[in-house]
Amino acid sequence: MSVDPTHYDVGAYDTLERWISYWYQIRMIGALRPASVLHIGVGNGTVPWALRTQLGIDVTTSDYDARLHPDVTADVRALDEHFAPKSFDLVCAFQVLEHLPFADFEGALRQLARVARKHVVFSIPNNGKTLSLRLDLGGRKLALGTKVPMNRAWTFDGQHHWEVGTRGHSARTVRAIIGSVARIESETVYPDYPYHRAFVLTVPAA
Repeated sequence: MSVDPTHYDVGAYDTLERWISYWYQIRMIGALRPASVLHIGVGNGTVPWALRTQLGIDVTTSDYDARLHPDVTADVRALDEHFAPKSFDLVCAFQVLEHLPFADFEGALRQLARVARKHVVFSIPNNGKTLSLRLDLGGRKLALGTKVPMNRAWTFDGQHHWEVGTRGHSARTVRAIIGSVARIESETVYPDYPYHRAFVLTVPAA
């Protein structure tokens, strides 16, 4: 599940669409007002930096790949080897879980929920044909976008083991797995970048 660190080089990785995702990620976490966050998947560090410096959140980073210099080197499927239950107000994993085989999806979610006191926030890729519309109504900008699933077969592409909307990984199937772990508070397909689908979960108190 490790991605070569050069994948995150500035310019190649940080497209306009990626910055759109960062905006949504930071906004979703900020709205929940956590004091502490475990951020799974370092990437190039943009979101952890913003959470720390702009929102004043105590952020711990974790990644499978020590070359990305996380605070804690850990497999998302074995967080219990490194963190006690309910260690962080919020645990997030953006564009991480698709790098695992789909058979590991539920187990990884349970690990995220185990170490979170209140919320789990994550995003995964949304496959299909893109339908989008952007309007500027007298200075008020409106973006509408979605993905139309094609139910096509998916094979490992060197990075992603699966994507939502491909055969065996429908939104309904994925949603049912998530719901077996924690309560889904919200599900959002970013309207101006519908390739990313995000979930906010509330974890059980006990």
